[in-house]
Amino acid sequence: MPFSAAVLSSSNSSSTPPSTLCSTTPNASPTPSSWDGKRSAICVRAFAAGGPAGDRPLLVCLPGGTYTRGYWDLQGPGHSGYSFARAAAGEGFPVVTLDSLGTGESTRPAHDIEMTDQAAAAASAVAQIPAVLGVATPAVAVGHSMGALTLWQYIRDFGTSRLARACFIDQSPKLITDDTWSH
Repeated sequence: MPFSAAVLSSSNSSSTPPSTLCSTTPNASPTPSSWDGKRSAICVRAFAAGGPAGDRPLLVCLPGGTYTRGYWDLQGPGHSGYSFARAAAGEGFPVVTLDSLGTGESTRPAHDIEMTDQAAAAASAVAQIPAVLGVATPAVAVGHSMGALTLWQYIRDFGTSRLARACFIDQSPKLITDDTWSH
């Protein structure tokens, strides 16, 4: 299932606003997906690494259900410092936040989106983003809630060869807990 994104702008300065990569831009050239025959793309925002020098891994952040990539970059009036993406970038980590399929500026297919579709989109991002951004470090996938579920599906379908690590937030490896689940 191919997905693609195109860079609007790129910067190596942590003081520059994040770059947006998205199918809705004039420069984008999404490729047809095998599941709907139409052009499909995910939209991401890239935060350039600043802060301490070193080869920090690329953080690829997947939000929970119904949330957009903005979940990782919260901006509230009078509440500075709530942005995980900006804080991590300030510590030297390049960060990419994704809009899952059907949310934000990503493609909204006309049919129900399966978890395998979400995992394929995430896998495409993990494969493409480092080259697009010029980042040669390994990726650490960070999934929150449904983003963690997407990450579990990603690992099941695509393995871990492109990941240095995975971080699961608020999601058990077992979706429905019952008396047999003792953890």
